[in-house]
Amino acid sequence: MNRSTVIALTLGTTVAAPLAAVRSAATHEAQLPAADSVRRSSDWLSLLPEGEEKRRFILDCTGCHQIDDQIVRANGRPRTQGEYKEMVDKMLGFAGSTTGFPVIGHGRESVSTAAWMARNFFANPTIRPRGTLPPNARVTEFGNLNVATRVVSRSKLSTFIATDNPKEHSDQTITRAEYALWWGDGGLLAARAALAELRRAAERAPAHPSVRPGR
Repeated sequence: MNRSTVIALTLGTTVAAPLAAVRSAATHEAQLPAADSVRRSSDWLSLLPEGEEKRRFILDCTGCHQIDDQIVRANGRPRTQGEYKEMVDKMLGFAGSTTGFPVIGHGRESVSTAAWMARNFFANPTIRPRGTLPPNARVTEFGNLNVATRVVSRSKLSTFIATDNPKEHSDQTITRAEYALWWGDGGLLAARAALAELRRAAERAPAHPSVRPGR
């Protein structure tokens, strides 16, 4: 299957956007909800009480992904506190402040965060009116906007397209094998996160009785 993926490295953040979703959007557009009926990240975030905790949550969580139905709902129902804790623990495992990819700020803790999310995301948000979408934007099956653009900003030198057919693209490309090496489940970035977790586990482990300071 011929697919292309844009990989953008900006300020330490990796963003992967399948271009195939943009190109096939017109085919599935009839099956997607109308733009004004979709609950977007801003709608969900409007449920959170204003203050420092909301500010930190937005900085910690929405830099890599939006807050949408896929996150706050499970099969259409509100997620439980336990489900949120499992989700936050996973995020802290590879993007916490002590990992090699420290997107989440220091002090983020899963138990209180999960309780706060379960309490504030229990209700459904009011969908706010929106204007007409630009021609290059489509509502995805997940309820988010997918905007087809070209790379024209100063991040161009650190942006690559992973593709089976590099001749189809004018921008920098890498092979899908190179993409898998770095960003796949068994890639180098995943291995780096696993090593960081092993290091943290070793630091938490009690010292052996035979080990004494200075020896």
